[in-house]
Amino acid sequence: MPSSAEWTSCIQSGGLIPYNGLMTKAELRKLIRSMPKEQLEEALLELHGRQDKTKKEVFELILKGISENRTLPDKKASIPDTRSMRKKLETIRDRIQGWYYYRRRSARTRARRDLKTMISQLLLCPSQSIVYPEACSLLEDLFDLSVTYLHTDLFPGTSIESVYHLSTDELFRTIVGFILKSGYTRDNLKRLSSLSCIVESSDWALSMHLQEILVSILKNGDIRIEMMDILEDRIQAGLELGQAGLLLDRLCILYLLICEQETSLENGTAWIREATDDKKALSLLNLFQRCRTVVRERQQEYFREEEERH
Repeated sequence: MPSSAEWTSCIQSGGLIPYNGLMTKAELRKLIRSMPKEQLEEALLELHGRQDKTKKEVFELILKGISENRTLPDKKASIPDTRSMRKKLETIRDRIQGWYYYRRRSARTRARRDLKTMISQLLLCPSQSIVYPEACSLLEDLFDLSVTYLHTDLFPGTSIESVYHLSTDELFRTIVGFILKSGYTRDNLKRLSSLSCIVESSDWALSMHLQEILVSILKNGDIRIEMMDILEDRIQAGLELGQAGLLLDRLCILYLLICEQETSLENGTAWIREATDDKKALSLLNLFQRCRTVVRERQQEYFREEEERH
């Protein structure tokens, strides 16, 4: 394999392009077109061999994308080490539950930095990567952990903004957009229905607020109908398995929100009544109304604070 200096000498002697540092795109294209197939293969293999493990996968995805005429990874794409991130996230969760961060300011600072770094690295994962599904799962778990442990030593206050420099709404929208990079598939819609439920959090109003955001993102009527179908399947399966509880109730709230937009709240309540009974349907409808009241009160309070701030 020729060395870098030999490649340069070869190019100069051939009179293809004058060597004066980095090539322009036109010059590089001219060089590539002038190279025999065997040399081009050698060059690509050499470039591949010089990449580290994560960059090699991006390089391979670019080659496959070009050869198959598919969308290429973003220019800033990078493959995250999801295995080490999963271990780190579980460690942080265990330490929160064990009050490890109480009176340990340096440990809190390090954990916040690790969480912020994980999110930024995961968001660079291309949807074509083999680790993309795990990256989605990690982002879901990171979000769930963050909103669940608000008002704690690690996440003081009512927002995660102090840690991520993004509001709860902004981070939720960002993760939804990341998951939907691979399309509005049933698996992705199911992921999003779970994400909006934040099952580890006792904050029903926050869950409903996130669900309202999700419904606003799913603008297409066909996609909303597909989500309704998914929710009906999940709710029915949960009822058949006797899984009554927080997740099932929050899935019902999401179902009612979508019905309100696409058909009517009455139709949604009627379906839940048929799937359960009159008492459960009435209970969920009352819960729906109470959550909506709290959501609106919080929104009004937020707008008042914004006006006072400005």
